[in-house]
Amino acid sequence: MGIVFLGSAQSTTLENIEQNKMNFTKSILKYEWNEPDKVKLLIEPAIIISQGKLLTLGASKFGGTPDLPKAVSWPKYDGKSMMFYGQLNLANIASLDYENLLPKTGMLYFFSYFVAPESEFGTEYEFIMDKAQYKVLYLDVTENDLQKSDFPVDLIEAYHFKPTTMDFELIFQIPPTTECSVFDAAKLNAEDTGTFDSIISDYDNFECKEQIILGTPCPIQYGVDWDWAYSYLDITNIKDPTQKAKIESLRSEFINLFSFPMYDKFEVIGHSNCYFGITKTDLKNKDFDKTVFIMQGT
Repeated sequence: MGIVFLGSAQSTTLENIEQNKMNFTKSILKYEWNEPDKVKLLIEPAIIISQGKLLTLGASKFGGTPDLPKAVSWPKYDGKSMMFYGQLNLANIASLDYENLLPKTGMLYFFSYFVAPESEFGTEYEFIMDKAQYKVLYLDVTENDLQKSDFPVDLIEAYHFKPTTMDFELIFQIPPTTECSVFDAAKLNAEDTGTFDSIISDYDNFECKEQIILGTPCPIQYGVDWDWAYSYLDITNIKDPTQKAKIESLRSEFINLFSFPMYDKFEVIGHSNCYFGITKTDLKNKDFDKTVFIMQGT
């Protein structure tokens, strides 16, 4: 039995969305649960990313160069140009934002800095980067305000990535891990936790979506929201009970803004997964400068 129920971005209506959610809920409740009402709390919407077809000005895309207003400069770290992961045209996904969390208009741009690759295995980097080494820009603009940009002359040539356009689908899912605040909040008993774990461990039927906006992202190591809170708070000693408590209290406040793997598109850097997270308050205030960026790998 398939676990993820898809809703097409092109044919999504409110009626279709609610039907998709109902169908997915039924598929989950077919398992034997002691407390099914708690299990329903685990069902969450998310937007998954697939490869698009048309590369137009202002289109959502991985790689290439950002489409920016003339007055906006390419971000730098320590005087050196950052590499560009991609841009999201929020108007493309407004109808798929089931919980109305994201701005309905504007563009999001994602950058970070890396030194040159040191071998065929990539470059050297920390999974939790200094906040000055990455940048998320939000500009409330339309396509008419944008123009194509060129790669900066100082940007390492290996980081001149080819563009890949994006298409989007709304799905309903259960978290792909028990190490997340969504799972913690549901407070499943031991037997239902075992059932849940068996579902997400059934690799023939459960697919963990790696290119995803909103929802709980697919972790490589452990819960991503823990790393987001750690980075956001600049924690220096996780063994300190006071600092650990701060992390635990903040984890549930994070929204998955944009997550994706490096392989295929950015593997010259490495083979980690990338996760951009933002707190609910910062998202509501459109304070994207407070977005945190972490990576996980094997």
